[in-house]
Amino acid sequence: LVHVPYACAVRRGNETTLYIDYEGPLWDTMLFDALNIPDLLLSNGVGILHASFIDVNGEGLLFAGPKQQGKSTQARLWSEHRGAGILNGDRAAIRPADAGLTAFSVPFCGSSRECKNAQTPVKAIVFPEKAKTNEALRLPPFDAFKRLIGCLSYTESDAVMQAAAVTLAERAASALPCFLLRCRPDEGAVEATERALRIKN
Repeated sequence: LVHVPYACAVRRGNETTLYIDYEGPLWDTMLFDALNIPDLLLSNGVGILHASFIDVNGEGLLFAGPKQQGKSTQARLWSEHRGAGILNGDRAAIRPADAGLTAFSVPFCGSSRECKNAQTPVKAIVFPEKAKTNEALRLPPFDAFKRLIGCLSYTESDAVMQAAAVTLAERAASALPCFLLRCRPDEGAVEATERALRIKN
């Protein structure tokens, strides 16, 4: 049931007790992982992506990637300079749809504290990286796949979950435009992304 080092679960009949051993701040996303929710969702075709999720004119834009690369900063810049709605500052659920992907906010938002109950079709996935200039580059599907698989939450030691994650990442990488955004924490990053997506103000 539990695949994290700071928690264990004890089952007694029909009840399960979750024990947490962690001295630092306990974020809601840690409980989300401790309860194995990402694997439960993935087994039903829904992936949890480590991403900031915003709404731009009714379409979802996902800023995905590892910590400290500017996901939350880019979401905040879009909110400040373009009026985009931040639907979740830390994670998004993604599911294949007829014409690409649909993203859903989840009721877990970690330290971002940004979380709304909403869903949108996904316009693009952007992978920010801190840099001295602002530049958005379209990623080939295989490069996008490698980045996506690293952002999905699942038990990597479980072959079934691994196969499900690969399938979802392949689908997303081939169905959506994905970009590497080399960026500074300023409006120029928003403009670079707009040029890449051909979004008008």
